[in-house]
Amino acid sequence: MKSIYKRLLSIQKKVSGIYYRKSFIIEAIGILVYSILLAILILHKVVFQPGFIAVRDTDPVFYSNRFYVLSLLFSGAKIINIPIYMDNSILPLIGLLWLNLITPETFNKITFLLFPFIVAVPSMYFSIKYFLVKIFNIRSGKQPSLILVSLCISTLYAVNYTSFYYSFWFNYAAFYGFFPLLLMILDKFFSSVTNSSNSLLKNSLIAAVGLSLTTTDPRGMIYSFIIFLLYFLYYLVKNWENILKLLVSTFFTLIFYIILNLRTIIALYINSHSYSLVSENIMFSQF
Repeated sequence: MKSIYKRLLSIQKKVSGIYYRKSFIIEAIGILVYSILLAILILHKVVFQPGFIAVRDTDPVFYSNRFYVLSLLFSGAKIINIPIYMDNSILPLIGLLWLNLITPETFNKITFLLFPFIVAVPSMYFSIKYFLVKIFNIRSGKQPSLILVSLCISTLYAVNYTSFYYSFWFNYAAFYGFFPLLLMILDKFFSSVTNSSNSLLKNSLIAAVGLSLTTTDPRGMIYSFIIFLLYFLYYLVKNWENILKLLVSTFFTLIFYIILNLRTIIALYINSHSYSLVSENIMFSQF
């Protein structure tokens, strides 16, 4: 009887796991579609209006070729534009631009839609939903209310004065959009350190990816690691008996982060002889 009960219990867990994954995928697709429609609704007169030139703190790219846009990564032959070069979130679009699969105008419009509007909604939605469940221990019976509250908060986070202000700089806007997701990832990461050690490397990699997404410019990197340090110190005091697991997990997270951002480290090393010019470049890119 015990063996039959264990088999039935394992079958039930597998079925519930499959159901959860399917419901999560459906929910994620729904939130993504909603965020895209919301961005199109609030930006249709900017992005899709004929004759409108969106400057976004740079020279208009409508009349430029892809090599001009890619030249924004460099300031001459020896100096690399660190603030733009280190932005991980923009790399896929830069790759498409380099391969000539999108035009500079399309590049500009996609970044305008993505950062922060399309990114901010799912980022805040899943983050606030996670924290509400964790803090208030909300059960599955209250899922409709939880979804509604999370959707309202994420919409207000994505559409407000601050988000519109940051939209003029896609690296700032990307940090703003991904920041709620970073909080959720770090909270899950440090919570999992004391719960299990089976997925230590996996959790460390996810934490490194979260930190890399908000490494959009020097300030974004500093703010991200300040949050990481605060989480580390909090869980260090809270779970002193698990200090070894915490240190090992943090070590692997930093290793993965260095690997993911190796190009930025190399760029800083290449430009180590001319940091005055790099700082001048950073200051220039902020105006």
